[in-house]
Amino acid sequence: SNVLEHISYPLPLLKECCRVLKSRGVILGVVPFLAAGHQRPHDYNRYTDFMLKILLSDSGFQEIEISALGKPADVYQKMQKTFFRQLFKTKFSQNSLAHYFKYALVKGAWHLSKLMNLVFKRVFSNGGATPAYTEGFGFTGIKF
Repeated sequence: SNVLEHISYPLPLLKECCRVLKSRGVILGVVPFLAAGHQRPHDYNRYTDFMLKILLSDSGFQEIEISALGKPADVYQKMQKTFFRQLFKTKFSQNSLAHYFKYALVKGAWHLSKLMNLVFKRVFSNGGATPAYTEGFGFTGIKF
């Protein structure tokens, strides 16, 4: 779970996973997609569902299934938190125009984000996970 993005050359690792599994053995994993880099400098890849399918297939796995994990609203909320966290860390002189702009922006953006969260919840009320805007992917493959 959340390891593959830390492997600079994942194909040899996946081939080895396939080799050591017994017949009908299953690989199960999760990778981030729209997520901040972490464990720097050893965070090398973000995989699309298309690339995961190619890697798993080229490694010898069959019956590959890939699922989006997280809705666009989840991605939006994480990016919003990151934005505000960075904005609050920025130091400006108390009397500077930037200082007043920062707090006006924060107030306005906070109210807009609450509205956007409501909109996302209504628009994506059917589950809403989509490969285009997802936090990550879950995947399985079977060795035959």
